[in-house]
This record gives sequence, C-alpha cells and structure tokens, in this order.
Amino acid sequence: MRKNSTKSFEKQLFVVVYIHDKFKIDSLEIAHELDLVNETSIHVRSVANWIVRKMTDTKDRADLVDFLMNLVFADGDMIDREFTALIRLGELIGVRSIYIENKIIEFRKRIFGQANNARLYEIANSGTRRKFALAILSLSSNATNEAIKKRYRTLAKRYHPDSNPGLSQEEMMENAQRFLEVQDAYEELISD
Repeated sequence: MRKNSTKSFEKQLFVVVYIHDKFKIDSLEIAHELDLVNETSIHVRSVANWIVRKMTDTKDRADLVDFLMNLVFADGDMIDREFTALIRLGELIGVRSIYIENKIIEFRKRIFGQANNARLYEIANSGTRRKFALAILSLSSNATNEAIKKRYRTLAKRYHPDSNPGLSQEEMMENAQRFLEVQDAYEELISD
C-alpha cells in the first residue's frame, strides 16, 4: 500500500474486507492495525524472511503473491513501484518472476481487454526489473557499474534516515521508503 499511497483507501478497504471475510476479525480492529503498520517502516527483506519461516509450502507463497496482486489491482492498475516491490518480494520468497509477470498480464487483460496486447507483453520482457531499477536510480540503460555504484552512494546518503534529522515524521518515513527502494534497485543491478 505504501508503494502507491495516492490510492491507499481502495487498497486498505480491499485488505479489511478480505481479512474480515477470511478470518472473521472485526473490520475496525483490522483498520486500526493497518494504520499502525503504515506508521512503521518495514523492509521487504524482513517481510520475506518472515514469510519463508511461516509459509513453508511454495503453493502458499504463490497464493500470497496472488493476494498481493489482487491488492495492487484494487485501484484499477499497477504502478512501477508496485511492480518492482512484487518482483523483489517474489524473488526473496521463491516465487519466480515469470509467474508474477504472467499473472500481471492476465490481470491487465481482464481490466483493459485484448486490444492492449502489445503493451501487455512489454511488461514480461526479461529486462524489466533492470529497467525499473535503473529508473529508480535515475540512470540510463547503458550505465556502467561504476556509475551505478556512484549514483547509489549519492542517493543512499541523501535518503538515509540519519542524514536529515530535522524532517517531519512523514518526510522521514518517505525518505526511509525511498532509501529502501534505492537499496533494492542497487542490489538488483549489481546481481546481474
């Protein structure tokens, strides 16, 4: 929900209804817990480690990714940050990116119809994750490893939580989220 905060109401409503229907928990209690979660900075790697420990079955993990895709599309479409987060989480919990990419294509077909096929298959391109990682670091597709490292150090320094102590709580949370995205993008690029 943090990856697309402009549409967070639709996503929060989706989660509340899903958890209420599946686990019979009071909707107000769920909404309160979601508010608390939104105030806490959680790194995708920590979430992935928890998922791997708690969900030993690959099918359960794939079901979780399916739920997250439903959540992403609760507002009608997916933005780049949501795509990158899904791919990254999938990689960390053992759900192949091709599975996620094919599911996204299915969702988009249902929403936009068959007429948009060229655009739909563009997202399944194997270089998509690299392209998004480069975009997060504001680098061109022909960036060298040295340029990637230099840009990473610059952005990590700018967005590190300890670098800007005078910011408001909201600005600090936004910077912390941006810092984590920069880290994830860098890891994606250096793992090639």
